[in-house]
Amino acid sequence: MSETDKRSSSWLKLGCLGVLGAVALLAVWAVAVVGAASIRARNEVIESRTLSRPIPRAREPSGTPVGRVVLNFTVGDFRVVRGEPGDPVTVEASFDRRSYALHESFDPRNDSGWTYRVTFEETNWFKDGGLRGLLGGSFPKIVVSLPPDVPLALEGTFGKGHAAFDLGGLWLTDVDLSFDSGAMELRVDQPLVAPVERIAIRSRRGATLLRSLGNASPRILEIDHRMGGLMVDLGGQWVRDADIRIASSMGGGRLSLPDGVIIEGLPNQPLAAVPAAPPEVPLPTLRISISSLLGRMDVVGPDR
Repeated sequence: MSETDKRSSSWLKLGCLGVLGAVALLAVWAVAVVGAASIRARNEVIESRTLSRPIPRAREPSGTPVGRVVLNFTVGDFRVVRGEPGDPVTVEASFDRRSYALHESFDPRNDSGWTYRVTFEETNWFKDGGLRGLLGGSFPKIVVSLPPDVPLALEGTFGKGHAAFDLGGLWLTDVDLSFDSGAMELRVDQPLVAPVERIAIRSRRGATLLRSLGNASPRILEIDHRMGGLMVDLGGQWVRDADIRIASSMGGGRLSLPDGVIIEGLPNQPLAAVPAAPPEVPLPTLRISISSLLGRMDVVGPDR
């Protein structure tokens, strides 16, 4: 065997040993994470907390936001719902206080108004990402209630788990949500107090279900979904034109079109029902752009 062949063989052996070492480390890490999650599942101290934040009220229904609610939740079962007029923003949480922490901050002097920020995070160095829920432990639960008589922007970053947003009847000026992995559902079961300027949804892994977005009537709708199933329902009461961009990859998708609008940007898709006679009030025009990679986005009409 030549000297060159010997060197190549040595490097090959080193490379194989390196791969085996990395696999062994990953296996040890996985066992350690499962073991830590199992131990914590048996030693939880569940705490229930309620945060209540009074916020300034608007004098008139202008389109100018008076504040922002910013949520940063790492793992759990999350819900954002409509509260009652005159109520504060409330956060009801149940979690293991040995492993998680809930924080809030309020800044009344933001350029666009006030900012209320709520953070829920894992505090242990050895994080299990909610794995204990599969080993007999509890799963954190958080419900955020927003008053419907205050214009506000909603921003959120959500990690692992389940996130549900029931936004019907709220007064939202902007919605910007990012979801990492699990299942996400957003619905607008009744029209908002005023049309929202923009809705942006980003989801990475899992199932994403968006219902009755027409009741929010966003001027701009941006959906970016990377892996898993995606269902987008544009039904509802559209009151103005909209620019809609939907991008998906590595998963199947379904887009449902609404009645009573004009659709642009979808060749060979005359699926939206438009009255034969010209209406007295011009119909809203939805300009739709769809891109799909390693998957298919099916487009269906309102009656299908």
